[in-house]
Amino acid sequence: MRPAFLASSELYVNDDSSVIDNTPPVISGSNGALGSFGESSPSYRYTVTDAQGGTVSVTEKVDSTVLRTYNVTLGSQNTLTVSADVWRKILNGSHTLTITAKDSQGATATRTQTFTKNVTSCSFVTAEAFPADAMPDRCIVNVQGKFPEGSTLKVEICNNGSDASPTWEDITQNALNNQKYFFTNKTKTASAWGVKLRATLSRGTASGECYISSLGGNFQ
Repeated sequence: MRPAFLASSELYVNDDSSVIDNTPPVISGSNGALGSFGESSPSYRYTVTDAQGGTVSVTEKVDSTVLRTYNVTLGSQNTLTVSADVWRKILNGSHTLTITAKDSQGATATRTQTFTKNVTSCSFVTAEAFPADAMPDRCIVNVQGKFPEGSTLKVEICNNGSDASPTWEDITQNALNNQKYFFTNKTKTASAWGVKLRATLSRGTASGECYISSLGGNFQ
């Protein structure tokens, strides 16, 4: 015998015994590859629609890490972003962004985008010099992060940071050991003294986590 009809696999029965033919939400675009990324993390724009117009929950992930879960506004554009804190903890190599949309009946849709992280170095520099009333002659700087064997870290400071060409002094070992450093520079061309910091971390042959998480200190 032939069946009288072919039913959808997503059938639900309401409290009043009526049958609803539910379809999963739809995420725009198609699965693909976003390419290779260095210091800037990837992002992905998408919209979610649902034929039934009900509540749809969206979960965004990078690999197994949940970035956010929220109730989406149907038909509006959304952007999956990877924060700087999450990005610096992701190892070099291939990874996957996953967007999962789930409606109130439990029907789901998934969109995936692969990417490659390829970061070989990172740098930090204070945008403006910290002002000083008199010539700074000493400082204590501390740097935190992951600096595995094979990587190269360089931390520098200057007390004439407002100059067009500041005199940078290498304080890497002092910063790693939280030791006081005495400035060698005694001159400036700008009208005021000011302290700036910068740090550079190169991965080199290192493997595993490699990043700067914080850099700070004080001077007098």
